[in-house]
Formats: sequence, structure tokens, C-alpha cells
Amino acid sequence: MLIGLAEGLPGARVLDDRFAVAEMCMALPKGRPAALQYVTAFVDQAKKSASDRACDRSGRAAGAAAAQPTQ
Repeated sequence: MLIGLAEGLPGARVLDDRFAVAEMCMALPKGRPAALQYVTAFVDQAKKSASDRACDRSGRAAGAAAAQPTQ
């Protein structure tokens, strides 16, 4: 949304940094590799899906940064 607004304001620019980020975490007991694999895949898909929906709603894809996969 900001990229579209900035295009209509001469001299405006959108900074690369983030604003109002909500950090979340999930915890699993040690020794549960199948659960870890499942949760990692779920979180990665949820982040990608949310990024895709946000780009679709705004009509913008260029310049939008997708959420990074879990490491």
C-alpha cells in the first residue's frame, strides 16, 4: 500500500526497514522430529500465504518483500 501512495507523492520513498512487526514463536518438546517438520512446513506456508494475500489485496507485487522461511 505504501509503495502505491509514494508513487503519487513527489520526493516520497518507502524505506526498506519494517514497521509494527509482530514476532511470534512456537515451541515443541525435544526429540519430536516429525512434529518439528510438520510445524516448520505449516509456518512457512502460512507466511507465504499471508504475503501472497497481502500483495493480491493491494494489487502490488513489485517491491513487496515476502516473509522469510523458517531457518
